[in-house]
Amino acid sequence: MTEFKPTWKNRRRVIFTTLIFCGLSLAYIMVVNSDSMVHQSLVLHLTLLAGSVIASYVFGAVWQDTTKIKTDGPQP
Repeated sequence: MTEFKPTWKNRRRVIFTTLIFCGLSLAYIMVVNSDSMVHQSLVLHLTLLAGSVIASYVFGAVWQDTTKIKTDGPQP
């Protein structure tokens, strides 16, 4: 039986797509320059989304590396 190993290539694709979406959305809101409560809420939530994606990316990489070291042993 083969072991399923998700690739970081697919993970990075989702992460970068999400970050690009957040960046373009924030840029659009800044260009529109509307000071409505809806835009303020969008800016807050897009920033939180981008931050949580980055934190999850870093945490996931560290967790996978730690698990790999525990199961396979340290690599020379």
